[in-house]
Amino acid sequence: MIQKQIPSPARRRGKIAYLLLLGILPLELNGFYNAQLSQYPDWYWCVEILTWIVLPIFILFMAARWRLFHASEIGLHAEVAGHRSTGLLIAALLIVPAFFVIVDHVGYFAAQGFFPKNIGKIAFGYRDLVPSSGFLRALVLLHLCLTAGIVEEIYFRGMGRLLFPETSMGSAMYVIVSSLVFSSIHWEGGVWNLSATLVLGVTSSVLFVLLRNLWPLIVGHILCDFLWFR
Repeated sequence: MIQKQIPSPARRRGKIAYLLLLGILPLELNGFYNAQLSQYPDWYWCVEILTWIVLPIFILFMAARWRLFHASEIGLHAEVAGHRSTGLLIAALLIVPAFFVIVDHVGYFAAQGFFPKNIGKIAFGYRDLVPSSGFLRALVLLHLCLTAGIVEEIYFRGMGRLLFPETSMGSAMYVIVSSLVFSSIHWEGGVWNLSATLVLGVTSSVLFVLLRNLWPLIVGHILCDFLWFR
């Protein structure tokens, strides 16, 4: 039986970049069609599920098939900053989400103060999709918060870190590039949203470099989205 060889570092980065492009491209483009597609709920939710659930599962499946990384390499483990400590992990899971909420609100209000008009915002917002009450409201909130929180953190923080060398310059480039691309997928929300997500992206990337654990960032992202959509 012939075993698959682990790809070389350059080939590995190339394949990770390819998978990330595949996953991120629909997030960059959905601002062009979400407003029109939302007029046809059945089609909208089919595309939404394909984009946020089916495609990410496929990407992780292909990453495993190509032996590109283990879960621990993208921060899905129990260690914090290289230390295996339950207390430290619990502290991170409590402190980081609270810090995220503060950064998210400060970034958005600062953007509103700096830009008098929300330039570039389209006539669509994910809030428009959330029913006012009932089981469907809970289901839509659950989908919007969990998918964005998990998928975006895996893409931009976990997998994105693997594209850059483990050096000071590599870390700096990772923070800059991942934050800019993360911000760019929120362009449909206008300059206010672009600015706020840039601040949040920098915060998330820096924390991932320091903590090397994705779980606190996922929880923080989910909490921010929940407070935004509710």
